[in-house]
Amino acid sequence: MKRYKVLVHAENLKVRRGRRYQKGGFYTTVFVSGWDSSEAGQIAIEFIRQDHGFSESLGNDSDDPPRLSAVEVVDEPDATDATQRTGLAFYTE
Repeated sequence: MKRYKVLVHAENLKVRRGRRYQKGGFYTTVFVSGWDSSEAGQIAIEFIRQDHGFSESLGNDSDDPPRLSAVEVVDEPDATDATQRTGLAFYTE
């Protein structure tokens, strides 16, 4: 397996801000191991989806779910073996 750095874009998020919800999104980088770049992208997206804090802060309806995509996947042979994520760069829509 190879190590990859995956830039994940999350959009169409309905995020709680105090008493209100606001539409927005974020970018984050996830370091993962995978057999190829396609698998690495899928692993990174699933890693974000399984983050308890991520799912708890969303207010999306089932007919308007958040969208996550791997926008860039590059080899990162010097990364550690653990799956890890950097901070989030949020924006509002």
